[in-house]
Amino acid sequence: LANDHRVVSYDPRGVGRSDRPWDYYSVEIMTNDLHRLMVEQSLLDVTLVAWSSAALLALRYAEEHPGRVARLVLLAPLIPSWLADPALEGQLGKQSELDGETQERWAAALLADRPAQHERLIDRLTDAPLSGPKRNWLWQRLMEGAPHAQIKTWETLRSYDPGAVLPGVKAPVTIISGEQDRISSPALAAHLA
Repeated sequence: LANDHRVVSYDPRGVGRSDRPWDYYSVEIMTNDLHRLMVEQSLLDVTLVAWSSAALLALRYAEEHPGRVARLVLLAPLIPSWLADPALEGQLGKQSELDGETQERWAAALLADRPAQHERLIDRLTDAPLSGPKRNWLWQRLMEGAPHAQIKTWETLRSYDPGAVLPGVKAPVTIISGEQDRISSPALAAHLA
């Protein structure tokens, strides 16, 4: 895309090379971080691409700043609060892979043994076996985040329901999900649509 478009990517707070404050991981604050980036880079008429749980922030941002976002692309959008809601299991047509009990275990395991938990997450979230180098790369990416930031971000996102902002999103939205995705299934994408 960078051959024909201006492409700006960033690491959210607590991830990669971004700052890792001890606190301040609310959806509102993380959306404000995105807005600061947009303003500082003078970005307008943006196609905002978000993967996994970043879809929650992208939707809120598009609702709050419709003049900056021309289009949204949500890749395998993950909405933990929906996946923990037993009432939605029937609507999604399958038992959740990420119910509330599983989310609690993941958070506890991150505190107890983060490297081992990331190994288990790779096994749980990938359908086909990964090559050694690809698996190692993914594990290293997961380990780059600060532990306190991962836990606080997860706690924030797992309780956030984007339902209230969806009617205010005026930009066209493309949602892409993999047929074999164990977590962000096409049924979840259809429910979001």
